[in-house]
Amino acid sequence: MGPAVADATLGSIGAVGSDGWYEVDVTSRVTGNGTYSFGATSTSSDGAYYDSRESGADAPQLVITTGTTTPPASGDPVLVGVGDTANSGSGDSATAALLDGISGTVFTTGDNVYDNGTAAEFTSWYEPTWGRHRARTRPSPGNHDYNTSGAAPYYSYFGAQAGPSGRGYYSYDLGNWHIVSLNSNIAMSAGSAQEQWLRADPTASTGATTTSTSGSGR
Repeated sequence: MGPAVADATLGSIGAVGSDGWYEVDVTSRVTGNGTYSFGATSTSSDGAYYDSRESGADAPQLVITTGTTTPPASGDPVLVGVGDTANSGSGDSATAALLDGISGTVFTTGDNVYDNGTAAEFTSWYEPTWGRHRARTRPSPGNHDYNTSGAAPYYSYFGAQAGPSGRGYYSYDLGNWHIVSLNSNIAMSAGSAQEQWLRADPTASTGATTTSTSGSGR
């Protein structure tokens, strides 16, 4: 039996299969030169074995991203959009790998996980792929996220980056842009709280009045 894991949790990979690779972003832990230790733990009564030796076909790997992506020539902010993001297939892994080489702020247009926006889907499918870009992601919810009551796992997973919890609409400034993210899964007709907020929001922005909107998924 190994030593107890004492430090904060860096990530969760959800359910695992045999002979598979799973990724955990350790950027927040590795802050400079030195020796670092990582542990794995599980609350499941089922068993899983992990290779820990530094040699062999299944040896663990430390993948280092050095920030060599080419910035926009103009220096303008970059928004990278995605919708219908993660499920049990391979498309989310491929697009997340593509995003590794693209700088900028990521925004989602809803349906972040399929099919029902559950916590398990976020853990098993979004976190191992697009999850490594969560720190620079500004999401919006879709109808599939709301298949779980109140889209609670969506708000829990993205936290403050999704705006006030349970509301799903918010705004932020990015360079000279003022970005507005809306929520089509709640009341949005004239007179609704969301509509009144939208009317008032651009005038309160410290950025330019040019506005981009992102809606929910289908």
